[in-house]
Amino acid sequence: MFTNNNQDQSLASHRLVQPLAEWLRTTTRLPTRRRGFACLLRACRTDKNSGAHNLAWRVFHRPESLPATLASHLVARSEACGAPAPESCAVADLTGSYLHEVMHMKEKDLAEIRQTAQRVAALFKIDDTGGELTGFHALFRAGRGSDLRNWLQRHSVEWVLTRPQDNAPLITERGFELLFSPSQDSNAWFFRQYLLTCALADLHRRGWQPKDAKATVEDFDPDAIDPTDTDALEEGTLQ
Repeated sequence: MFTNNNQDQSLASHRLVQPLAEWLRTTTRLPTRRRGFACLLRACRTDKNSGAHNLAWRVFHRPESLPATLASHLVARSEACGAPAPESCAVADLTGSYLHEVMHMKEKDLAEIRQTAQRVAALFKIDDTGGELTGFHALFRAGRGSDLRNWLQRHSVEWVLTRPQDNAPLITERGFELLFSPSQDSNAWFFRQYLLTCALADLHRRGWQPKDAKATVEDFDPDAIDPTDTDALEEGTLQ
């Protein structure tokens, strides 16, 4: 970094791995990913910096944080809406593409999580209150893996008793392994974040809303990009 002051100058170089660079190039140019990428820019935005500015810093310094950033943004939006946010499907799709293309997670493992998420979403009932959704969100906070595991085990009994479609369990042995493996090399945390976004996406597709959902939904247009973020979408570059 070079500055016009009397301090010693320094030059720092950072390398962007090829899969991440390719994902960014593809994502900023594909119309099918525009909505999800718009949400990512909003998730990264702060009062001081544009979403593109902060995203650029993250991809060089903390690329592994992007799935959690998307999930946290989606939870906040869903709680603001009082129901799964309209952009849930776009965020889930973008997260899945990142996990597969950048973090090299196997598609069959991601499919296992999506199938589990669909069954989890089916647990929510028409007469459920917003507290059910808020409580579900809380299960995915850092350090709460055991709470999510207990929740799934408890509801697995309900699933067997009330929803025996195709004799499929709520969560398979493989699903448990992906979500809760204690190995230091495990991607369990990322799979849990993906489960959350996929469950919210499926709830949105089902049209599920808690019976006490807010009458007025907060206005939000995920395609309304801050002017300083426009280049990230139109030119495929991060400023």
